Amino acid sequence: MRALVSRYFLCAAFLITSFLTSAWNAHAQDTLDVARVIEILAAGEATELMAWAGDRVELALLGQTRRYSREQAYYVLKAFFHQYPPEGFTLGHSLTQGNEWWLTGLYQVRYDAARMRVYLRLGGKYPTYTLLAIQIIRM
Repeated sequence: MRALVSRYFLCAAFLITSFLTSAWNAHAQDTLDVARVIEILAAGEATELMAWAGDRVELALLGQTRRYSREQAYYVLKAFFHQYPPEGFTLGHSLTQGNEWWLTGLYQVRYDAARMRVYLRLGGKYPTYTLLAIQIIRM
């Protein structure tokens, strides 16, 4: 009887562990790939950038700061990238503090000599991060 109960608990533990591992892996696919975000900023792809955003995103674009839902932030960024199409994005410095990672870089506007400083604030732990805030200012 004891062997049967022991096998039952081992089987239950295996199933629970398998379920939790697959749930964690599914969540990890929805989080931020920093190298990919840099490519997305260089291309001005609001759709892909917002796929890694949290439920609420703080956008500070050229002096106007506001918190948006992920869906609203998509439309704001799409309009920004349309008005200021990218020529490229160059990663500058990065800094980690607690569970946050700050990235800075330069956003080059196409058909213009203008460059803008970009700050990204990411939350979470290595290797997965979630986009929390974007700030873009004129230089």
